[in-house]
Amino acid sequence: MSKVSSSGLIVAILFLTGCNEQANNPLENAPPYPIQDTVLHKVVSEYCIDCHNPIDKKGKLDLQSKLDGHLNDYPFVWHEVSLALANNEMPPKDKDGVKRPDQETYQRVSAWLNERFNHKPEGKN
Repeated sequence: MSKVSSSGLIVAILFLTGCNEQANNPLENAPPYPIQDTVLHKVVSEYCIDCHNPIDKKGKLDLQSKLDGHLNDYPFVWHEVSLALANNEMPPKDKDGVKRPDQETYQRVSAWLNERFNHKPEGKN
């Protein structure tokens, strides 16, 4: 008999009851944040799209096709990217020949993303 993780069970219950990601959109009340000409665009273009493109889709993730829009178009994808970059998890450390950003670049892109994901609408604390 296999065990189901408690977090997996919670996610399944929330999905089945209609309490999915849409209810917790981190950019729901935020202004549109274009990605073009930003540190995020530069970092993803330079370090991520060799693996996360429409053809390869490593981890079933295509970031290349999401670069022309706004952060708000795919808030959950970009939130996951922000966590991976903040923790220096991507690009992978153990993969030979994969270029990784320096620490200052990780900090700059993480700060840019955090500023937007922590946006507080006017009049709210």
